[in-house]
Amino acid sequence: MQPKQHELFDKRQSKPRIISDKSEGVDYTLMMVKDIKYGKSIIHYWPPNLSGIYLKVVNDSFKKASKIHKEFIKPMESKKESFNLSPENTILLYDYIESMQITIIMICTAIESIVNSIIPSNYIYKEKYRGEEKEHNYYSIQRYISHIEKLEKVLPNACNISVSQHKFWSKYKKLIILRNDLIHLKSKETSTIYDQRDYFNKLDESIIDRLVNDSSLSYVKSGFEIIKSIQSQLINSTDFPIIYDVENLNVEKVDDIRNYFNQKNPPTSGDVEDSTNQL
Repeated sequence: MQPKQHELFDKRQSKPRIISDKSEGVDYTLMMVKDIKYGKSIIHYWPPNLSGIYLKVVNDSFKKASKIHKEFIKPMESKKESFNLSPENTILLYDYIESMQITIIMICTAIESIVNSIIPSNYIYKEKYRGEEKEHNYYSIQRYISHIEKLEKVLPNACNISVSQHKFWSKYKKLIILRNDLIHLKSKETSTIYDQRDYFNKLDESIIDRLVNDSSLSYVKSGFEIIKSIQSQLINSTDFPIIYDVENLNVEKVDDIRNYFNQKNPPTSGDVEDSTNQL
């Protein structure tokens, strides 16, 4: 059977719900509508997937960084000479550094946002802390459990999804280190001890060196692999951002859609099957 197509107007949109009415043999595409109260106005809109917005920023900035690296930075690698950058080329280097900073920070943010969104709200994570077992509910996981621990331990236990066994995992952990160095910068002017000023000078230089190096690009690509791997293992991906131009959608099959919505508390996922619908 040829999959039925549903309009995709922007990858940042939330995925629609597809409900198939068995009695009528008709599929209904449902999109949530929300309101923004702005002054005297009420704005009706289709809410976006917030993780999808992060990913849009990542895709745009990484595309720009990759182009600059390929056309401007990479050609200098094999030339045994010293390059004095003109103001115009210095601006190009700044554009690259800026784009990579945005990419690295935002892709890690997108992944943590995705993980937070798919962990069941009733899940309890147990960990050993100073010899005692400590329990974390959904909100405590988001606030107190590190990004890496969520991926290594919480996600496999809560959702039966594993990413730390793949080859890209070691690169992603290096990406997290680079991201942390970018976030936790310290002004050298506030470092009154000379050794501290020297340390932060070297840290800045190290960050720039790593951003320019080819390996930073491969670290970012590992982030994309993390996202693809999570989606491939996720059974119901309704809340997952749209990452491909064409994606399968889950179909909720009901006997009569009128009775379905007349129920006081209709199920959030009915008779869910592998989708014959696509976005």
